[in-house]
Amino acid sequence: MSQGERMIDMKVLVVNDELSAASAVGRTVRALARSLGERDMLVIEATSVEDAKAVLLSDPSVQAILLSWSLGKHDTTHQGAQELLALIRSRNTDVPVFLMADKDGAALNAEIMRQVDELIWFLEDTTSFIAGRVLAAVLRYREAIAPPFTKALIAFAQKYEYSWHTPGHAGGTAFLKSPVGRAFHEYFGENLLRSDLSISVGELGSLLDHSGPIGESEKFCARIFGADRAYTVTNGSSMSNRVIMMSSVTRGDYALCDRNAHKSTEQALTTASRLAGATDDPLRVARARLALGDADGAFRQLETAFQARWSTLPWIRVHGGDWDDLRDEPRFQDLLRRMNLPL
Repeated sequence: MSQGERMIDMKVLVVNDELSAASAVGRTVRALARSLGERDMLVIEATSVEDAKAVLLSDPSVQAILLSWSLGKHDTTHQGAQELLALIRSRNTDVPVFLMADKDGAALNAEIMRQVDELIWFLEDTTSFIAGRVLAAVLRYREAIAPPFTKALIAFAQKYEYSWHTPGHAGGTAFLKSPVGRAFHEYFGENLLRSDLSISVGELGSLLDHSGPIGESEKFCARIFGADRAYTVTNGSSMSNRVIMMSSVTRGDYALCDRNAHKSTEQALTTASRLAGATDDPLRVARARLALGDADGAFRQLETAFQARWSTLPWIRVHGGDWDDLRDEPRFQDLLRRMNLPL
């Protein structure tokens, strides 16, 4: 039933002190572990409370836990299992937990049941069916915890499609053509390079109009941080600093900047001051008005540029530019005539 190598491992922790024992329970648990492996799940085995704690504290990528209710012949109060349940839920409230019990299940109470997702009766069902239940729980867990964009990116990558778009985004194949390129490819890994995609991949949405998974991820991020809006930018925190500073500070403003602030903050403050006069450019304002659907406002700005003999105004005649939507307007043609330009 193996489907081959997965992009992200499905890890399952099995905690049972009889994993290597020559007993009915030992044989059943080993058969269950094999059945999980046949379904492409990576099984991590722990035979003691201490061993299980070490795994839980060091590996948050475990996506399901199969925990024996009794851990040791002398554990009549089930203290070990209760300690592990408390540890699991203190670190992750969502990871599915299957409690493996037999006759000792009579000691279960409501508090314990609230901490587990399902019960496994060792000798009352087939290992194949139980493994299927675990797989279904893992898939639900993965679906629930993945944020919108990550989920969409992994789903797209799992289609193994060629992406016929921006030439520079080739999945890292160019690196395979030289020794140093191979080393680069192996160091960063194919998943990273295959995820280097263009904005033209429609399934992932758009940074420009905040649509699709990108738009959903921005809404998700805003909800997590209690913000009104959140925006996705490229080029990391440096670009984020520039966006924030250049949208908040203009010429004449005073901004107190810590001497240890990131250089991108200082650069943004300097650039914001220099660009503060950009709104004095009537052509810039006209383009903005046109982008907002305000043709009348755009014409008012064009007229302002004409009266001021703005040096770049004649370039509005060039076809294929920002002004094509106005080209058939009588007011636009009149403006060209007044500049002695051909229609």
